[in-house]
Formats: sequence, structure tokens, C-alpha cells
Amino acid sequence: MDYSVFTTSLLNTLGAHMPSIFGALGILVVGWIIAVGVRAGVKRLLVMLSVNRRIKESTEQSLDVESGIAVGAFWIVLLVTFLGVFNALSLDLISNPFQVLVTQIFGYLPRLLGARC
Repeated sequence: MDYSVFTTSLLNTLGAHMPSIFGALGILVVGWIIAVGVRAGVKRLLVMLSVNRRIKESTEQSLDVESGIAVGAFWIVLLVTFLGVFNALSLDLISNPFQVLVTQIFGYLPRLLGARC
């Protein structure tokens, strides 16, 4: 069996897709770093606002709302990052459902943030 034809074909195929693969990896790394920063920033902001203490004072129950909201913000940023990765790789079958999910989440966030207790 002639492996030189196989390796030449493999290198040509990978060579054509390597820029998009490296771009997707770059988007993933930058998005993950931003998501970690957003999680830390949201957590710090909620600690400064003493959200857990206020909830405990008003409901007499100890809940860790600060961490939950921070983790939620982390995953929203990662979801948008995954959407960018899939678009960079031209994976439309995967990126289209993610686009719909992101649209629904961002369409629902104003209602959630504007809710009055």
C-alpha cells in the first residue's frame, strides 16, 4: 500500500482547515478566560452588595445565591463562546441550535432582571 498518497491527501486536507481550527481554539481560550473573569467579577460584585446576607435576613434561610448567579454568568459567556467556536469551524448543524438558545436566553434575561419581588 502506498502511504505517500494518503499522507499527501491528509496534509492537504488538514492544511486547508488548520487556520479555522486554530481560530476556533483561540476563540475558545479567550472566551474561557473572559468567562472566568466575568464569574469572578459577578461574584465580587454580589459579595460587595451582600446579597446572601440580605436574603438570610429577609427569609431566615441560608442560600448561596451569589455563587449561583456567578456560575450562571460564567456559563452564559461560555455558551456564546461555543457559538463562536462552532461558527469559526463552519459547523452550521451545531451552531444554529446554539444561536436559537442564545437568542432565547437573551430574550428572557430582561424579564428576569426586571422582575419585582
